[in-house]
Amino acid sequence: TYSELEATITLAEGDIVTCNYTNEQIGMAVDPTMTLYKLVINNGTSGNGLDFGLMIDGITVTNGTTFTAEANIPFTISEAGLVQYEFVEIRGDGHCPENLGGTITLSEGQHIECFIVNQPDSISEEIEPGVIFYHNTLQTDLSSGAHDNCVTEGFSEFPCILVPGQGVADPTVLDPALTTPTTIVTYVVTGDFTSGITAQCPFIGLTSINTPVGPINGFQMDCSSGSGVFNINFALIEANPNP
Repeated sequence: TYSELEATITLAEGDIVTCNYTNEQIGMAVDPTMTLYKLVINNGTSGNGLDFGLMIDGITVTNGTTFTAEANIPFTISEAGLVQYEFVEIRGDGHCPENLGGTITLSEGQHIECFIVNQPDSISEEIEPGVIFYHNTLQTDLSSGAHDNCVTEGFSEFPCILVPGQGVADPTVLDPALTTPTTIVTYVVTGDFTSGITAQCPFIGLTSINTPVGPINGFQMDCSSGSGVFNINFALIEANPNP
């Protein structure tokens, strides 16, 4: 036997030998990795993985989690989903699955990124100009923010309302249904104001508030003339859905 390459062999007549080259890897093997992201389109946010229930091999993870896989062993990515958001696609470099629950098999030393993409639920029917396509009712305390409040609900339910002192200067209704700048907002505010006057909350304008689940559109009112519990009944009218 010879332990070095390019060693010489001298054979006698009739000798028959078999030579086997043996190699071994230098250094340790590099485990493959996959980083999973949540991407929410149409509202400018990457989202929070916990809100959408991102999962790797059935284990809930946060946005941007890097998973160390075993080479040549398949694993899955999926999500539970979030109310008012729909699954769109999975983006990546070609190694990511096309659908939720699909498997990924990586080779040694391979590193990829996958993006599970969602968007706010779209309105299924075409909206005719000037038609009320959405309406709702909220109640809140102008001073404490009780009832249908975004903060007390942990930004887990929409629509909701923020009151001054909760990151806004004026009462602000947040609603994912408010998706275009061509939407007309109409509302009536009634309430038990301590001043004893009829609720007066003139419209300030449309806005977008950065919440823990990303920017949510809404509209602001000027209710500086009173305090206490009030109800707001509002409707959204699409003035020009196809500009």
